[in-house]
Amino acid sequence: MHRAHWSESMRLVATIAVLAAVVALAYALRPVVPALSLATLAAYLLNPFVHLFRRRLRISRAWAARLSFLLFLLLLVNIPAWLGALVVNRFDAVVTVVAGWVGDLALALARPVQFLGRRYDPAPLFDYLEQALQRLWAAIPESSFSFLFSVSTSLLWTLVALVVTYYLLKDGPALKQWLLRVAPPAERPAFALLLDEIDQIWSRFLRVQVVMFVALSAAIILASLLVFWIWQTGAIGRSPLGLIIGLVAVYTLLQQVDNLWLRPHFLGRTLQLHPGVVFVALVGGLLAGGLLGVLFAVPFIASLRVIGSYLRPRIFASPTPPAPPVRANGEAAAPPAGRPDSSPRAVRS
Repeated sequence: MHRAHWSESMRLVATIAVLAAVVALAYALRPVVPALSLATLAAYLLNPFVHLFRRRLRISRAWAARLSFLLFLLLLVNIPAWLGALVVNRFDAVVTVVAGWVGDLALALARPVQFLGRRYDPAPLFDYLEQALQRLWAAIPESSFSFLFSVSTSLLWTLVALVVTYYLLKDGPALKQWLLRVAPPAERPAFALLLDEIDQIWSRFLRVQVVMFVALSAAIILASLLVFWIWQTGAIGRSPLGLIIGLVAVYTLLQQVDNLWLRPHFLGRTLQLHPGVVFVALVGGLLAGGLLGVLFAVPFIASLRVIGSYLRPRIFASPTPPAPPVRANGEAAAPPAGRPDSSPRAVRS
């Protein structure tokens, strides 16, 4: 089949049209982005288990993906069940303790406060809050339809995320091969290296995130137990308000250390980014996309860095000089007047 050769202007117009179509499609499918993002993260987290099952059990990737996905589903189902059983078994004790804390806290907050020589009575404020809660409770039946709609939508997107996770686990390498076939033949080796580097960025990022989550959770649990022990000794008073203030202070301190030092330092060193860039990316991702923005901002910037390194020499490189004309006998023609001959024969002479 004859292939038409487009001019430079025609290729430019076609490239702009394709990019515009991609942007329009991405804008139209923006509600799907959170589900696809969560599915991608889950697939990256489960991919090491797929390799482990393939190596240990000597099974195909499809069966290893099915086994990993089944274990993931069992974990998702059992975690709420375990938590529910724990709450049911300790429900009476928890209710008694919480009711006592609420009563003590209400009495402590209801006392008049002396500040700068003036006496402030918080009772009107609590009356206003109680009335606001009663109005909110009365308005719940009116918004039950929207609540059910939100729950149904969340369940639908959860199903989409689970299905996409399974197919990413099963056919992830096939997706990479398809991307390589789309690239021009001369660019496929370099493009394969680019895809491998992006894959390594996201894998390293998720490993660091898991390690930091486990470390931060352990630190919060240990610090909370320490605060609770100090509260029981009476060092910060026996009031529940002192315990609440201590727990909030510990959580805030650990969270700020994680956000301001640990996460920028370790993510920056792992992804070869400056800690300041990581911090700005985390804050910008939080403002732009909430939790998903925080999760995706740093590896997205690291991916853009390697993509820019791949595109920069191809966009800004000097054009290749044209080959010298060849005579009928196969020898290179003489260079034009005023230009030195750069052929190997001229250099040797």
